[in-house]
Amino acid sequence: MKISDTGIDNRLNGDHTIRLFTVETVDGRQSFCPDVKYTPLPTEAQRRCPSGVASCPYFDELKGRAMLIPGYWKDNAWHSSKDEYTVACISGVVAKCVKWGYKPGALLGGDPQKPLEETFQACIRAARADYLGDGRSFTCSNTKIDMYDRWGLQKKEVDGYTFESLWDKDGLVCLKRPRYPGCPGLTTAPDCDDPVPGTGGSWSGVRGLIAVSSSGTDTLGGRCPTARDACASVESGSR
Repeated sequence: MKISDTGIDNRLNGDHTIRLFTVETVDGRQSFCPDVKYTPLPTEAQRRCPSGVASCPYFDELKGRAMLIPGYWKDNAWHSSKDEYTVACISGVVAKCVKWGYKPGALLGGDPQKPLEETFQACIRAARADYLGDGRSFTCSNTKIDMYDRWGLQKKEVDGYTFESLWDKDGLVCLKRPRYPGCPGLTTAPDCDDPVPGTGGSWSGVRGLIAVSSSGTDTLGGRCPTARDACASVESGSR
């Protein structure tokens, strides 16, 4: 594996940056990271791109890039490390959560009471819809969500989405509804209400670090995302 420094410090949501790399075979003939564009959250596109545009040149420098994150994911938990790094392609959840501002090892505004590593862990679990806490994902790639947090780094900004779930660093705190219906065994989680009732509002709850809302209109024909080929149309962008 050959890891090359691009010299690009990409600005994250918030006040931090991270260096981008390319990751290739030793002979440089093949990239380990898919040569695909970064898909921003709807809220990111609204802030950075012209009205009605889903992506724009601001995100182009992320195409096919990777981040080196100090630490690693093992046994369904993140472990900080000064000696071991995760090579995270920008198309994956780990890099996306960092891009959204939740950088492991950093503090929000330098406040020791706001360690971003905890929200980073909550973000990974929430983005993957790991409702059972066993590493299984109950969502599809390219599913559009609105993610927002207790500290206001990401705010609730998408009108028309409905609240689905609340998360902390250890996993699911409560579940209003799953991202996609049709998955059995998810009803044991306690019910709860949205900690941010309206777009642009402040966090009013006492639990959780990350909340997620989504459209809830695509039902996959009543199939669970874990079923074979259930996510095909979402992942291909045909819906």
